[in-house]
Amino acid sequence: MSHYKIVFVSLAEKDIQGIYEWYESKRKNLGVEFVIELDKSIDKISANPYFSYNVLQNIKRVAIHRFPYNIYYSIDNFTVTIFVIMHQYRNPETWQLRAS
Repeated sequence: MSHYKIVFVSLAEKDIQGIYEWYESKRKNLGVEFVIELDKSIDKISANPYFSYNVLQNIKRVAIHRFPYNIYYSIDNFTVTIFVIMHQYRNPETWQLRAS
């Protein structure tokens, strides 16, 4: 089974770094645990990006296990573009602006 290529926009990479640092400041290795769960979610997306439902036209969302964050992404051929990792309770307009 072929996997889809995963591409992060630069703001999504900054999201990950900020979330990691915040969790590390709360408890040693909690940021590492976040990254492990994030990687598991990204592996699922890479294996089958269509398992999730659309939240806006061609934008899909996947929740990160154990952490209150969602991954928002789009699919184009065999490439998945992750454009935001965002807390579930933040204003949805934040990720919608990045998607447009």
